[in-house]
Amino acid sequence: MHYSIYCAGKFLAEFGREETGMCIRGLQQYGIAYDDAFEQAAEIQGIYSTATARMEQVPQGAVWDNTHSNGAEHHAVSAIRSC
Repeated sequence: MHYSIYCAGKFLAEFGREETGMCIRGLQQYGIAYDDAFEQAAEIQGIYSTATARMEQVPQGAVWDNTHSNGAEHHAVSAIRSC
């Protein structure tokens, strides 16, 4: 089960979604039984931090233009493929 949480967390983190926190907390709980879950939680936290910092650089009120998205779709696909 913790692997599914890890994959979902990576996907959500790429888009800076608040739901990422639930995945991080879930992995931290699994970390009691699976050592690698703590590392996965930290990895997702880093991805989320980067994504939210990137979003803060977008001017407020700017419209998301899918044709010039700086590769967000590519990052999401990469996150899915890496799981």
